[in-house]
Amino acid sequence: MPNKWTVLAGCLVALTVSFAPIYLFTLGVFSKAMAAELGWSRAEMSAGFSVAQLAVALVSTVAGALLDRIGNRPVILVAAIGLPVALAAFGAVASFPAYVALAFAMGALGSFSNPPSVLSLLPKWFDRNLGLSLSIASLGIGFGGTLMPMAARAAEAAFGWRGGFPALAALVAVVGIANALLLIRDRESLPAAQEPEVGGLAFAAVVRAADYWLLVGAFTVIGAIYWGTTSQLGPILGDRGMGPAETAAALSAMGILVIVGRAVGGVLLDRMSAYVLGFLFFASAACGCVLLTVSSLQGSPYLAAMLLGVALGGEGDVMAYVLRRRYGQQAYGKVFGLCFGVFNLGGLVGPMALGLAYDRWHSYELAGIVFGAAGLAAACVFLAVGRMRPPQGAPDDAGEGRQAMAVNP
Repeated sequence: MPNKWTVLAGCLVALTVSFAPIYLFTLGVFSKAMAAELGWSRAEMSAGFSVAQLAVALVSTVAGALLDRIGNRPVILVAAIGLPVALAAFGAVASFPAYVALAFAMGALGSFSNPPSVLSLLPKWFDRNLGLSLSIASLGIGFGGTLMPMAARAAEAAFGWRGGFPALAALVAVVGIANALLLIRDRESLPAAQEPEVGGLAFAAVVRAADYWLLVGAFTVIGAIYWGTTSQLGPILGDRGMGPAETAAALSAMGILVIVGRAVGGVLLDRMSAYVLGFLFFASAACGCVLLTVSSLQGSPYLAAMLLGVALGGEGDVMAYVLRRRYGQQAYGKVFGLCFGVFNLGGLVGPMALGLAYDRWHSYELAGIVFGAAGLAAACVFLAVGRMRPPQGAPDDAGEGRQAMAVNP
């Protein structure tokens, strides 16, 4: 019989084989070989990231509504089946329109596997140490970000990029489907479970609140920075004379620091201001972006990748924690889904902006400086929201986040 610990393990595994690790972290491994064979520019390759993120932005709120209506397990199972099918199809790509269509399908299906679909399950099972449980589950993105680039590199070495996609997809399908069937459970499906009291604001009240959109805007800027620089990591390292194995190593280093960011974030969320912690993670993303893109700084690409990894690791926990604490459980799936969807609009703009900047100026430096400044501004906005009074009727939150969050307000 599943209990909260097996469900927590299932959430960790679900995020290990979710959209970001199996697509965004691995496409960079295949991208140079794909571009060379198909004759595409960097901006065209970046379109795959951007279109996928657009699909995530469009579908995430729908996924959130389904979570509130039918529960987490069916949504996660759809992703566990659909994502590997779409991933395998990339091996047969022969035209740019097909590439864009598959990227859109990948993002749409990925919306059902992303953190809102998985992490919104945990408040149904955990009342104390929710911040810690969120961070443990979120380690899955770090594990996936560490393991999937290495698996992709091994698959490409053995089968080429065309055979590498279906080989990776087969692994993802076995793990994801077994996990959704055996470990993931909605609490309300268990007769002995007592569902926690639902409190907080209605969805309509949240979307009318100015502070919500300030938070969404800050996360969106960081999304543009993070996914923009990640999408260009392979080409940037290639420009510095680093091969596919070193690119995979840098991506794996990023994944390791995602794990560190998740672990540290989960511990600190229950002990310090979530807004101060978010400020630090946002600033880390800005610094990593500048260090990677401004070549005149002669910064270590591994250090840049690690700073970006820490930022991604902490960002996911902070988003889940702050939205639940500030606005409550009543419409948490939709509130989280909408925020995450708009956050992914940043993932649409960022890759295209950096790809176009390079195609125009043959350098990432100016775009990197602009991105870094925007990231620091977003960090300051996020910190300021912590000092704002939440909307009337929201759970009590002084903005300091110093006490452990409880499910029952």
